[in-house]
Amino acid sequence: MMNTCSKCGKEKPLDAFHKQKGRQLGLRSQCKCCHNAKVRECEKTEQGKKVRRNKQRRMLQTDKFKKRNKERSLRIYYSDPEYYRMKQRSRYHGVAVGIIKEVYDRDKVCQMCGTNTNLTIDHMHPHSRGGIGAIDNLQLLCRSCNGWKSDRLVLPGGGVML
Repeated sequence: MMNTCSKCGKEKPLDAFHKQKGRQLGLRSQCKCCHNAKVRECEKTEQGKKVRRNKQRRMLQTDKFKKRNKERSLRIYYSDPEYYRMKQRSRYHGVAVGIIKEVYDRDKVCQMCGTNTNLTIDHMHPHSRGGIGAIDNLQLLCRSCNGWKSDRLVLPGGGVML
């Protein structure tokens, strides 16, 4: 399929034209060569130079702010990494950070096997079956016990209610 450039009047294939949103078929009326020549002419004017300088200044500012914010967030993270781990857990489980801290302070060990390594938060009444993120519904389990329990309803005596 061919299209005619409005500037030079030559017929060129569609891929020789710029894509632009808001136009019919998303194409400009000028081919890439004519459009680029127009842009180069515009950049030679004082207004074009000003636009380019402003764009460069904005890019430098965003890079500077990104770098500063990254350094700041890393400094805060390394000052208290446990808090940020709790924050991630709370986002994942849909529970406030304070409630997760209370569960860790209350239980301290896996509620099924008694180990204190690789502890995770578990919903006694599973989230997938309508359980809520209240402190009474949360417990600490190690990874292996939590994987075994999955979305089962485990009774306090050790029995499983299916």
